[in-house]
Amino acid sequence: MKICLISYEYAPFPGGGIATYHNAAARLLADAGHEVHVVTNRAWHGHTSPELTQRLWQDGNLTIHRLFHFDENREAPPDAQFLDVVPGRYGDRSKMWAAEPSNLAAAQVAAYVEQLHLDVGLDVIESPEFFAEAFYILRARMSGQRSSFPPVCVHGHISSRIAFAANLHSWELGYYPHRQMMLREEYCVQHADALLTPSLALMRKYEELFGDRLPEIRRTIPYFLDLGDDAGDVPPALAGAGPFLVCVGRFEPRKGSDLALRAFAKVAPGHEDLKLAFLGKELWHQGETVEDVVEALVPPALHNRILRLGNVPRGQALAAMRAAAAFLHPVPWDNYPCAVLEAMAAGAVCIVSDQGGQSEMVEHEKSGLVVPANDVDALASAIDHALAEPAKADGLRRAARTRVSDITDTGKLLARKVELYEAMLAREQKLRGDAPELFHLPPLLKPQETVPPLPGKGVVVLDIGGASDESIASSRRSIVDELASSPGWRVAVLRDPRQEADLPGTWNSTTTIEDPVWLAMDDDDVVVWVLAGTRFDLGCLRNMVRQPIDAPVPCGSFVWLRPASAQVFPMSPDFGWQDLLIGGKTLPPAFALRAGHLRKCRTLSSLFHPHQRICALLAAASADAGMLVQHTGEMCGDFYGELPLVTDDVQLRAVGYLEILGLMPRHQTMLGNLVEVPTAPVAPTQSLVASPSAQDNGAVPVPSDYAELKRVYAEHMALKQMGIVRMMRKLGLFGLVRRVLPKSEKFLGSGRKD
Repeated sequence: MKICLISYEYAPFPGGGIATYHNAAARLLADAGHEVHVVTNRAWHGHTSPELTQRLWQDGNLTIHRLFHFDENREAPPDAQFLDVVPGRYGDRSKMWAAEPSNLAAAQVAAYVEQLHLDVGLDVIESPEFFAEAFYILRARMSGQRSSFPPVCVHGHISSRIAFAANLHSWELGYYPHRQMMLREEYCVQHADALLTPSLALMRKYEELFGDRLPEIRRTIPYFLDLGDDAGDVPPALAGAGPFLVCVGRFEPRKGSDLALRAFAKVAPGHEDLKLAFLGKELWHQGETVEDVVEALVPPALHNRILRLGNVPRGQALAAMRAAAAFLHPVPWDNYPCAVLEAMAAGAVCIVSDQGGQSEMVEHEKSGLVVPANDVDALASAIDHALAEPAKADGLRRAARTRVSDITDTGKLLARKVELYEAMLAREQKLRGDAPELFHLPPLLKPQETVPPLPGKGVVVLDIGGASDESIASSRRSIVDELASSPGWRVAVLRDPRQEADLPGTWNSTTTIEDPVWLAMDDDDVVVWVLAGTRFDLGCLRNMVRQPIDAPVPCGSFVWLRPASAQVFPMSPDFGWQDLLIGGKTLPPAFALRAGHLRKCRTLSSLFHPHQRICALLAAASADAGMLVQHTGEMCGDFYGELPLVTDDVQLRAVGYLEILGLMPRHQTMLGNLVEVPTAPVAPTQSLVASPSAQDNGAVPVPSDYAELKRVYAEHMALKQMGIVRMMRKLGLFGLVRRVLPKSEKFLGSGRKD
């Protein structure tokens, strides 16, 4: 079998459970006779040996392909390309998501693996959900290019959203490029051909999050354990240090580092020489240092018994686990930590929490101790128990080795892994028989063939309002070529009332005064909106149409087109109706939606400009269906003009159009959310924006500035009714003051009635 593993976390990447897994999986699969290709990042991390630094390295059945995504600090080169443009040449606000390292890596990987698949004929791809490196591969498979890539298994380790939340990193969760990365990761989880997790805990978490939107093929297979040459001495700071507890992994909230400190503070007074050692990189909240955490949670007298050793060689870490009085992993939740597997294999007394995959490894009172998560007293009691009963601790050490040997039996794990890959291939073969049209090769790879017909039926609306003859001609040729073999499709040209254009006789013509074409279409038909000046690559329309047809949830689609000049970067990859109304945002000049999503848009009157129509229609469909508009993952042609922008006029008309259709919530105004201040306190979990349905149901609205505005207005009206004020107005004294002191209008008003 020809297997491609994709991950930037691969040797010489230092540490981390994902890297540990891939290092073992690649070698063991290759040793079992499979042809394994690892596509990874070319960052040396201080190493110089050829097998860790060369662009291409082959050792028997294992081939390593190193692409230069970014350096050791995860910084991409300034001229890094995304598709066929350089995001760094555009303004910061619009380049952020495109220049984000995970996005650049995913785009480069897709281009490379597509060619690798043509060269060697891969059977399957496996890639982590974390960092979403398989995103553009899955995008291509979902948008009509299944033959360009083999089926993809997404291996769950822990997604960025879960990790950031567990670490209480509010900034990371709110940072826009990271939010885009989280969406890409979750897209991979839902649209893969198979989902693999090492623990039932992570599979259950994804089932809770995504329900029936997960792949049909799902497996839980534990990690491989490959200790290699684990010979090593304990770190020098622990040599002869007396009894110690050890935590291996990042010093961070999601690893329970603070819980270990709290428990040590309870246990240490009863054990005079006991120390607590942390091995691993330190990462705490912004504005707080690890020193702050230690000082806050541990009495000063115990500070010298806290050893923070940072990253150490793997052999030293294993030796420390083996020599420790106990290995602690008191996490609030974790997926399937490699550190616990390694500690069990090293014969450590493992004390772990009951939330996550580590509780699937360790059997309480048999091969270790399992305590309730976030229970410091229970953790301290378990440590005392391990220290007080050496004979019991020795039994736990022996049982841990036996238990981990059974869990990580290489032969069994390889058999289960191959069974998963074979199930993916069988499903792919069945799909080829049931729906062969899904597996056409892209026309650019086979230019001699006629492009297959578009799926389903629908209408291409070519908006030529105010466009030049040259722009109209470029789009006309592109659409004629695309629809040549699609009898279920027709074209409607939207023009200004007095506009004339040279168009094929079979094309219908309409204006904004007439009813939109989708009112006469079935809900499942597709409307493709094309702005004059758009030239598609052959086959592009097919990918746009297939996405809203095949997606498991309502969505629209668009493609990126090269603008005539480089003033703005292409629009963001996913957006809802609120995003579409942001001033300065770039809009797609071509998009596809189901006709049912446009059903409420019964008129185009008052939308006089093509850019107004694009923004208003996309926002209306998105608001009505509660969906995202998503790109197909390709750069598919050119746009002969500046990409549409949300100018002030476009924004105002789009908002007004939503109001006409009843889709603009009343609390969304230019002045903010003007709703009444509640008399009762709002629950902490309540949404920060009151929805129209919540208000209709009598839910308590969210506090805002409305009460203050109401109070100021009431005081103003009371002042106007005072007798002396009314007399001054009657005598014209306010007008005199305005003429003598022009700046007084700020306080008195202009006096004009318009």
